[in-house]
Amino acid sequence: MKVLITKNYVEKIISDYGYQLDDSKDFPYYWKRIPTNDLRTPFAFTIITIALTSHSFRIEGLNELRFIRSVKAGKIKLEKEEDIEKYRIALFETTLETKGNIESILPFLEKQLCIISFEPTHSDIYHDAIHHIQMISEAANQIDMEDEY
Repeated sequence: MKVLITKNYVEKIISDYGYQLDDSKDFPYYWKRIPTNDLRTPFAFTIITIALTSHSFRIEGLNELRFIRSVKAGKIKLEKEEDIEKYRIALFETTLETKGNIESILPFLEKQLCIISFEPTHSDIYHDAIHHIQMISEAANQIDMEDEY
């Protein structure tokens, strides 16, 4: 099957969103920080990562502030740096042979991230954006769960 998601394709679709390439990995890995400080929800992401492995394309988020606070409080134990990976929340995943609806999900996700970056945390639009991000995550994780059964 023909590979549709390549490094060039990914760089083209994320070029307007401020992601940076982390070339310390064996595969293309992009990240960006989101300026928010909401500890109330795991969906108020402070970092978004995009990974293009040999088999898949994956977007994940993490509320680092909330995560660090949980580690300091002893609620999360880290034995090695890679343990952080299991606390990232999946937002989108697909194989390299199918783009899925990445071209509609990514702009919608970025709009929600922009809202949580700049809107007051008590505003209705902020709460709607958090809800939308949560729904994106639930949809991504529902697909994963269905594939396992």
